[in-house]
Amino acid sequence: VPAVVSVVFKLLTAFCCMATLFAGALKNWKFVLAFIVFSIVFWFLQFSYQLFLAQGNFGLALVRSFAFSGATFISASLFSSAIFKFVPKYAKYWTVRRSLGVMGFVFIVFHVLAAMNFVFNWNSQSAYWSLNPFENPVVFGGLALSILFVLFLTSTDWALAKLGGPRWKAIHRLVYFGFLFAIFHFLRMNPPALMNFSGSSVFAKKQGIRRPFSRRKSSAFPLSLMASMVTSTKSNFLVPSSSQTF
Repeated sequence: VPAVVSVVFKLLTAFCCMATLFAGALKNWKFVLAFIVFSIVFWFLQFSYQLFLAQGNFGLALVRSFAFSGATFISASLFSSAIFKFVPKYAKYWTVRRSLGVMGFVFIVFHVLAAMNFVFNWNSQSAYWSLNPFENPVVFGGLALSILFVLFLTSTDWALAKLGGPRWKAIHRLVYFGFLFAIFHFLRMNPPALMNFSGSSVFAKKQGIRRPFSRRKSSAFPLSLMASMVTSTKSNFLVPSSSQTF
């Protein structure tokens, strides 16, 4: 009996913690549900397109569709930040920006799981055969995932209240570096896979992010610097690494 009571108590505690952490999402559950449906539809269209390009290779289509969906959503999240800064009246839609970032991370997690299953057969040594990111772009991907994970954990209203505005903003500026690592991962892993509509759309958003911020010097400087580095090194990075697999 004590063991059962202990388990029930732990479950109730976990439920209360979850309710506190996701109070904002529960309050706007209709929007959250609609956005999840939209995200699934978007991914399915992306998957269908990638399945066509991969000539029916199911595993490859999963890996690429999750990657492009994640990159598109995170790019759109950053692009919306630029819009909010220069057109303040749209800042009231900040929940859309957060939802794009969170769902982008979710897609990236599925991308990692699909790659580990279909490409590396759950062999971490095969994935991290080298820790030099210029030889093994998976390292760039791992760095991006680590940063995005921290942002995902602190994306709730509860985290914002606990951390305080200035500290929360400082942490979330790490997204610029996470996005930089993600772009480098894309450019080095398999450049030919970017030569389609999905790849072009991601880089179009990157250019859209860069241009507004490049016109003013402010706290957005890291993003402008990041985009400039990507643009200036793009031609050098468009060379597949020796670990190119997907």
